[in-house]
Amino acid sequence: MTMFLSSGPGAGLEPRRQEVTLLAHEAFSKGDVVALSLDINDKGQLYKTRSPAAITVDGVYAIDIGLFAVAIDDVAQLKEGRFLVSGIIDCEVDGTTSILAGQPLSVKASSTSLVLGTTPADKLVGWALEPQSVASAVIISVMFDGINGFGTVHA
Repeated sequence: MTMFLSSGPGAGLEPRRQEVTLLAHEAFSKGDVVALSLDINDKGQLYKTRSPAAITVDGVYAIDIGLFAVAIDDVAQLKEGRFLVSGIIDCEVDGTTSILAGQPLSVKASSTSLVLGTTPADKLVGWALEPQSVASAVIISVMFDGINGFGTVHA
């Protein structure tokens, strides 16, 4: 999957939104980040969420190589909901470190948040479009690509 840019109604480019319907393995709030499970349905599609895992875990759920999405709305456990895999979206950031607009973001293991992308080998899945300086999890606007990402953090 590739992030395509499209021309908006005016000057500039905008990432094309790619949304999918997924079965939520637990309840999620709007803006929560999830990993995609490798479970395949009878149509050959990835169809379910799971929790992001630490880099030390071998598998596609790990934050360095995983596939990720963001909940577009609140979703109840074991219900289908809409998730964004690429585009601009309001997304949860963890609030442990101040984030400036334009800084890269990665997935925080075993959580539903993005964090400032500073850990070597982490997959960068977003760019902050607005700053965040409070000491708790908040929702900010993010350019997100949970499939390809925007590279990795270098050592």
